[in-house]
Order: sequence, then structure tokens, then C-alpha cells
Amino acid sequence: MVKNSGETPLYYNFYTEGTPLVKREKTYANGLKVSRKYFDENGKEINLTNVVQGKLIVVSVELEALNGRPLDNVIVVDMLSAGFEIENPRLRTSGFLKFTPASDMALEYQDIRDDRILLFTGGFSGKVTFSYAVRAVTPGKYTIPNIFAEAMYDPDIKAETYEKEYLVVSPEAIPDKTGK
Repeated sequence: MVKNSGETPLYYNFYTEGTPLVKREKTYANGLKVSRKYFDENGKEINLTNVVQGKLIVVSVELEALNGRPLDNVIVVDMLSAGFEIENPRLRTSGFLKFTPASDMALEYQDIRDDRILLFTGGFSGKVTFSYAVRAVTPGKYTIPNIFAEAMYDPDIKAETYEKEYLVVSPEAIPDKTGK
């Protein structure tokens, strides 16, 4: 509680920021569509319910401009699931892939942080893709965060994709129920 016990006016500003406790459980696309797929080191699409600790995973982010309208200055916020670390593509210690992931998105800037990757696009029409690598580092069961995209200068053009599956990282491979 703020209380002014003086004779002159007190001016204050309050600012807060955070992540909602409950994630949005709805996918929406307003003029823009965003989606994400996961691939193993060989380029095979995978789900994340049985990821072995230490494995390299390729995350492929796809944007699609809807309504036949080209878009420019779109920001993509891809929050990283706990249990993953982004591989720095500039370091030689990053893992090697046995395939070339799709990446035709023209980026103006990319910001790699501990908990997310931010992509700032140039102009595009139709579908474009950007891929990056993460490594499964911490065993456990984690919620996969939603991915969000928005045209920076037209906030009505935005999209979010709800992910209802979980990431499960285990120290060693767990056989699936079919025995494979």
C-alpha cells in the first residue's frame, strides 16, 4: 500500500509482467497461421512423448499468410519447453544433422534466449519455414508451450497454436506400447 503523508502530490506508476498461470487452450488464426513440427536427427517427424536425454531435436516453425495478403514485420515467439536447451548454431560444439531442415523464412533478426526464440520476419507471402535445433537435457514430463505470432504494426493479424501434448524426456529410450 502506498500512502502520501506529505503535503505535495505523490505520483507513481505500477508495471507488472508475467506468464499466465493457465495457458490458452485454443488455437486461432487471424490473417496469419503459425504451426510447429518436430524432427529427429535423421529428418523423421516425431512426437515428444519419448525423447531420450541428450538427443538433438529439430523444431520447424511454419508461418502462413492467409487471405492471399503478403505480410511484413511479423514476430514469432516460440517459448521453449522446460527440459530443452537451444543449440547455438554459431558454435562448432552444436550437434550435426543427417538432413537439411527447411528454412526459407527471411529473417530481419533472431533473438535466442534461455527460454524462447524470437523471430522477426521480413516480407513474405504464402508459407515460409524456419528451423532450429534444441537438445533434450533434463529428464521429466513438461508442458509444451503455445507458439504465438503477430504482425508488429497490425496487431489484429495474429495467431497462436495450442499444444496439448507433453514433452517426456527420459535418461534412456522407453519402448512404446506396441513393443517397437
